[in-house]
Amino acid sequence: MSSQNTTWIGPLRSEEVTKQIKTAMLGTHAYGNVDEALRAEALRVAVWSLNVLKQNPLRSGTIATTHRVLAYARAMWMPYFEASKELSAQQGEQETDEDAEEVALERDALDILEEQGDVFSLAGGYWLPAPLRLVHLTETFYLLVGGLPTHLLPQTILHSIRVHGGFRQVNVEVPFESLPPSVYVGAWQFQTLNNWLGPSPPSLAQLLQYFHKQELSPVIHQDTSNQPFEAYAASLDKPQALRWVSLENVRDGHFLLRTRTLWGMKLYSIGIVQNNHLVKQSSALHSTDIRRLCYALDHEAGTPTRVVWDRAHYRLVLRSELPARERKQMAAIGNLRVFQKDYYPREWIGIPSQSFHLVDDILNRLGVHLETDNKRY
Repeated sequence: MSSQNTTWIGPLRSEEVTKQIKTAMLGTHAYGNVDEALRAEALRVAVWSLNVLKQNPLRSGTIATTHRVLAYARAMWMPYFEASKELSAQQGEQETDEDAEEVALERDALDILEEQGDVFSLAGGYWLPAPLRLVHLTETFYLLVGGLPTHLLPQTILHSIRVHGGFRQVNVEVPFESLPPSVYVGAWQFQTLNNWLGPSPPSLAQLLQYFHKQELSPVIHQDTSNQPFEAYAASLDKPQALRWVSLENVRDGHFLLRTRTLWGMKLYSIGIVQNNHLVKQSSALHSTDIRRLCYALDHEAGTPTRVVWDRAHYRLVLRSELPARERKQMAAIGNLRVFQKDYYPREWIGIPSQSFHLVDDILNRLGVHLETDNKRY
């Protein structure tokens, strides 16, 4: 039998590159806006591969450290990102540098994936994939949580995967109990919504009390192994990501502080700044929900975060990230609309009217300022 040869003609067009990467990572049947989903998926694949597919568990070169996970994930993400930029340029879209750190794959993206339950972090900067489980969100969807990459799921599941942001949803009609075990999936595990959401958070007032009562010690020598400190200037009427400024740009006062380790992990503390120098500092705030604390400081400063709660169109628009529990709650009742270029605004759409009271509760807890439209916002 004779074989027929074909000639490959390259290079591939940008549309073809993005299509092939989407298919390779999310399968052919996943639907929804996949840009942010691909960032999350690249991290899942990296953590899974470095832990499960390594040949020799004793070789240090195969351990899933933060550095290795990010390097592995970027190798998958960047071809798609660059092809998307080229495609956008061809279509006449203007580039923007806003939120460039969020668009890139940094340590923050791993932290968000951990918050939603897909990976675990260990002391020393190591990562493990979390067990696969299903959270019953609504009458229509389960949330698929865990570190198993999407393309390794059974074909029956791939046909009904729905992605929005870094979350994965599966149609509730999929008969999980009757699915035969596969190479990577044994018996399906289920997690309750309340258990997945986690414990109820402290109020803003409790967080402020905690902030002001932290014991501070004199700073004699600043740790030079980390990057310079930034202070959270809550009085700035800007999105929260833009309220972090260098110590040279703040007045004397009591501040939430952050710095980064050499491997990208953010460390937070509380301190006193005088004459643009840190003179007193608390110990590291390892167990504090920093995003929620920022909302408390905004409220105290009289400059709460601004959001648009558009009931008429069933959508909530934010330019600051929600704390972990509220972000999960929104995933349970709405769909995250992801834009091609910018990380912000975060727009949750399709919120059912019967869930309006849940959104009201979230916004009341965070003390935000409601805008009636997008003009100032």
